[in-house]
Amino acid sequence: MKKFTTLALVSLLAACTQTTSSTSTQTVVQENTVTMKNFVGNWACKMDGDKVASNNKVKLAEDGFADYHGTIALPAGKPAFHYDLQRVGTWDYQNEVLSYHFTQNKVTRAHSEKTTQAMKSSKQLRDTEKQYFDAINKQLAQAGKSKQDVSLKVSNFSGQSFALQQMLEKGSRTGHCVRNS
Repeated sequence: MKKFTTLALVSLLAACTQTTSSTSTQTVVQENTVTMKNFVGNWACKMDGDKVASNNKVKLAEDGFADYHGTIALPAGKPAFHYDLQRVGTWDYQNEVLSYHFTQNKVTRAHSEKTTQAMKSSKQLRDTEKQYFDAINKQLAQAGKSKQDVSLKVSNFSGQSFALQQMLEKGSRTGHCVRNS
């Protein structure tokens, strides 16, 4: 009986350490087997939270180079203002965390024609927009000076998509990335 119990336990443990599990539509890669190489390529990512929504196109190269182009919408839910964000730097993946270290950051206004026209006739709207734009620029400048990485917790990696979460001082942002050919 002890041999049978031991054999059953060993079989159960072996099943738990299996590196992939197959579903009818895709292979889900277990987080502990995901490596930096799995992320190489082009990704389309969306993130929401902390009053900010963003859509990003990210190119992650095998040599660790990261090229990031995104659009930020503020405030999330009812975005009035849009900004294009370009970032260049390096990336890494370790312990289920995708990290970016950006060395170049650029933000430009990308408002709709309707927003641009409304800003022409509303000082309050112009002031609000300026506060957003200045805050984004300040955040990017501080990130560049502090050499602080952007760290994203990765989950549900399938090779074609993954979920991510960015912890902030107050709350978090969550998102999803899909491989983009």
